[in-house]
Amino acid sequence: MLFVQYFSAMEAYLSDRLIKVVMDETAAMSALVKNNKEWSGEKIPVTELAANPAAYRDWVLTRLRELPYHNFVKIDNYYRGALGFTIFPNKQVKATLMAFLPVRHDCVYRYGYDHEGQERSISKDDLAELEKAAEAMVEHIEAAFAQRPT
Repeated sequence: MLFVQYFSAMEAYLSDRLIKVVMDETAAMSALVKNNKEWSGEKIPVTELAANPAAYRDWVLTRLRELPYHNFVKIDNYYRGALGFTIFPNKQVKATLMAFLPVRHDCVYRYGYDHEGQERSISKDDLAELEKAAEAMVEHIEAAFAQRPT
């Protein structure tokens, strides 16, 4: 349970931080939309814009709320696109988080068992390593935010 809660906390943090800045800063929203290849073919009907002047903003917010924030590679692309920095402080933290993703998946969707039916084992050392990686990611992101021009 604690293992999955670390991921839930990271997902909530990444989501809340990105959504707030993109909704609060026109430049971040514009950069995100311009740099997002997934959204390049999307259209907002003119009639929707006429009926709701905030349709563009609402469209972006809806898309951001739908993201799987445990997909760190995808979310990293969103942070890079909107804000110009990565969520990963270094390769080691990225490797740690990526290595634990399949374990998270098995805990959430397979009651702690992998594809072969073997129970996943999560040690205290694993929890400590995940906690350290999560803290490093948050500290890195907060430092990057502190260096942004206001």
